[in-house]
Amino acid sequence: MYELFSKLSEPFTAASLLTALVIVWLWLRSEVSRRPLWLLSVAYAGVFLPSLPCVSYLLLGSLEWQYPPQSERPADAAALVVLSGGAVRADEVRPHDRLTSDTLYRCLHAAELYHAGEHLPIVVSGGKVDPDDPGPSLASMMQQFLIKLNVDENDIVIEEESRSTYENAVNSKRLLEARGINHVVLVTEATHLPRSVACFRAQGLQVTPSGCRYQATSFDRLHLRFLPDAGAAYDSQQAAHEWIGMLSYWLQGRM
Repeated sequence: MYELFSKLSEPFTAASLLTALVIVWLWLRSEVSRRPLWLLSVAYAGVFLPSLPCVSYLLLGSLEWQYPPQSERPADAAALVVLSGGAVRADEVRPHDRLTSDTLYRCLHAAELYHAGEHLPIVVSGGKVDPDDPGPSLASMMQQFLIKLNVDENDIVIEEESRSTYENAVNSKRLLEARGINHVVLVTEATHLPRSVACFRAQGLQVTPSGCRYQATSFDRLHLRFLPDAGAAYDSQQAAHEWIGMLSYWLQGRM
């Protein structure tokens, strides 16, 4: 019961439910024009429904369940490929560039796979979103983090020209082909796997997906799953981004 009251006291949840009640009240008033009310209701439903944890769970699951977690790497894999996420640049508050959590998760998972058996080359793929950015590339930042995780610097191959998942695949294929490597373990977040795997396979690579940061893993606390939540809205947005990205790549023949 405490969890329920705590959730209802959150500003996003409270405001969402209050707005829903106001819309219901307007529907019950006969003098209110129905046409603008329909527009308001449809627009609000487009915001309200994705903010429900039960909906975001299904949206994330539609991506994550395509490739379940892998506990072991295949014996015949010849390299690991880790895709970048993002970084926070240094400013007057932050004295150093920092990798964002999505990139850190990917590097941590790649290091686990690296130490799980005979050491393999690791391709770290990611350039600068803004080519005029004076900071280091994502790939070079990932390299430094992996070294801190006891990955041999000589085993790290840097690909720092990519600015999209498609370019990750094209540029990584070029580096791997030069080393005679075709079978790779592809490391990225679980929600990002369907799009990235499709791009890498379209380049003719044999790919074993290995995801990290799975989120749609359990459906507990049912009394909270049907209350709007800001985190669920963000998760739904991320899932929609991936589905729209896959549609765009498919239309462009990139996957």
